[in-house]
Amino acid sequence: MLCQSACTDKQPDVDEFYTQKGGFDFARIPLIKPYEAVVPATGNEYWLIHSVTDTLLFSIPGVKQLSVSDNKMIFVHGVNTAINYQNVKEGWFVLMPAKNLVKAFLKHENYLNWLHDHGIEKEPHLIDPDNIYRYFKNHDTIDWQEINKRR
Repeated sequence: MLCQSACTDKQPDVDEFYTQKGGFDFARIPLIKPYEAVVPATGNEYWLIHSVTDTLLFSIPGVKQLSVSDNKMIFVHGVNTAINYQNVKEGWFVLMPAKNLVKAFLKHENYLNWLHDHGIEKEPHLIDPDNIYRYFKNHDTIDWQEINKRR
């Protein structure tokens, strides 16, 4: 009995939101709760970001690249996406879940200006969600600092 208690690898309690990898028919990447990126297993070309809560009816289709920063912001580049319920060829997004804030930009220049105005001098490096998912499949959770170093 002593050996059993000493030999168990007890992981710290981690919210299940950050460990679920998806289901039989879809893959998922946990971002910052309540946001996740999902893609059907049928091989859809682009990912979709949405909220898992009923109170935030929001989604970003056509996710081509994304990243999560240390200061709890989600950065997204989408193609054939939607801004203000309008289809657009391309868009950039900043999500700040702690503030329930979503910013959307039609022009890359406006996105860069907003980042600069908010103290982010260097444009965040965005990563293909397929690469993030491959990392996630092989780990219990996502270490965004590690992923950002791998570029």
